[in-house]
Amino acid sequence: MSKDETPALARVLDGLYVLVVEDHEDSRTLLATVLAMNGAQVIAVASVVEALDAFERTTFDIVISDINMPDLDGFDLIERLRVRSPDEGGAVPAIAVTALDGDDDRRRLLAAGFQYHLAKPVEAVRLLELLLRASGRSG
Repeated sequence: MSKDETPALARVLDGLYVLVVEDHEDSRTLLATVLAMNGAQVIAVASVVEALDAFERTTFDIVISDINMPDLDGFDLIERLRVRSPDEGGAVPAIAVTALDGDDDRRRLLAAGFQYHLAKPVEAVRLLELLLRASGRSG
């Protein structure tokens, strides 16, 4: 299949600016690759400090963040984002990516300020579904 024959579905994220925050390089690369292959503009960083720095330079449509990271974790990131004004990224939709998958874990993530929860290992189709939902492009 040539580039010109790429199915329309492959570009469902065209125009979305996505920040991926994941401390494990392989996971970060995989997430960024899946998103970019589907049309997203992706910045992928390894820490909360790098993520906050990225927000100083770029406006993102969606944040995807691992929860369990050394030093500052995903809860620290969402807390720091949610105190910002909407113009500074305070209202950006956020997806938590984590091995924490119980009902209590989901409630805690949502209460912290994440809109969505994605269990590891990440399934590409589920990731795209949540991104479409978070961006308002699909139910």
